[in-house]
Amino acid sequence: MKTFLRSILFFTALTLCGFSQGQQVTPQEQDGKYYFQIANVYFEIDPSFGARISSLKIDGEEILQQSAYAGDYSWGSTLWQSPQSEWNWPPSAELDQDPYSGGIAGNEVILRSVVDETYSHLVFKKTFSANASDTSVTIVYTMINKGASAHSFSAWELARVPSGGISFFPIGDGDVTGPFAGQTDVIGDVVWYEQDDSDPAGQKFFCDGSEGWSAHVNDDRIIFVKKFDDVASTASAPGEKDVELYYTSSTTFIELENQSAYTNIAVDDSVDWTMTWYLRHLPSGINAQVGNTGLVDYARSIVGLGPSGVKEDRDLKGTELFPNPARDYVYVKGLSTGNATLVITDISGRILYRKTIKNREKVELTGLNSGLYLYRLYESGPGISGKLFLQK
Repeated sequence: MKTFLRSILFFTALTLCGFSQGQQVTPQEQDGKYYFQIANVYFEIDPSFGARISSLKIDGEEILQQSAYAGDYSWGSTLWQSPQSEWNWPPSAELDQDPYSGGIAGNEVILRSVVDETYSHLVFKKTFSANASDTSVTIVYTMINKGASAHSFSAWELARVPSGGISFFPIGDGDVTGPFAGQTDVIGDVVWYEQDDSDPAGQKFFCDGSEGWSAHVNDDRIIFVKKFDDVASTASAPGEKDVELYYTSSTTFIELENQSAYTNIAVDDSVDWTMTWYLRHLPSGINAQVGNTGLVDYARSIVGLGPSGVKEDRDLKGTELFPNPARDYVYVKGLSTGNATLVITDISGRILYRKTIKNREKVELTGLNSGLYLYRLYESGPGISGKLFLQK
């Protein structure tokens, strides 16, 4: 599976003493909502309405669709479970619209839903954090299975933006499909959609993406980029893909949709999926037009990729898991701040542990037996790998 992720720093409690929190931003609360002010970027969450991402601004300019009338829930950014064929419409009120519990915990906002008794028996947890070094916001979505049996799901994020502008992303395997596929252009390795008032309303397209990002630039030259785990074309939920777009009409909004891998979740178990959001003013020398490679390369640079999607790995020299040999847990030593993914496999390559690790997080290994394991730790490039010995 193709994956591009972020950077990481976490130590033992003693080692952490004397070290700063890096570039983390402390969230604030006002009028019942939580927000991060990250230089000129403002990011807001409404816990009373499905832990909805209610605002994303740069220099006071809003990128997300706002509520149009009383009772409207087609605004902002939300999370659903996939495939949609299992619930059709409307989405679960418990997950999409009802209040979430929780609040500020250190440099994070952590919010949790009640159980979705309507369709899935899932609980959603949403963990928000912000990084001042690149004015990004990271969202860790957690799906917890509270049903009577194991079941497979994908996490499905929808970010609604007002109609207009250009959406684009690198294509993966296969073609663009769905009723709205004819409104797209595939130029080189990039799928483009430019909204036009003559486009048929209420349609969408599906596509396997690559490189782990998608972008939208609006008519005010604000570019919104989402970075995520890229999903192999064979790992999507039935009838779904990891990049989708739904268009309502010229007077309303476009849904920028992404989905995680389709994963079986045991009873009382959970799975995480991480998104990182970036908002920028498009530099004056870059034209916002379909097919412009400069626009694509600028989006790639935001998520840590070079031209044509070449991976630009951070400096990971000197990083290691410790203690090693370990017993019931490990930390990572010597990495930069942020988030990254740790994968632990047995010697045959079978994945036993895979998770996006937050800053200072303790990695519990109580479910693994004594023996030799292999690990890989990576962010946007190849990362580092090595051997892990467990002694119980």
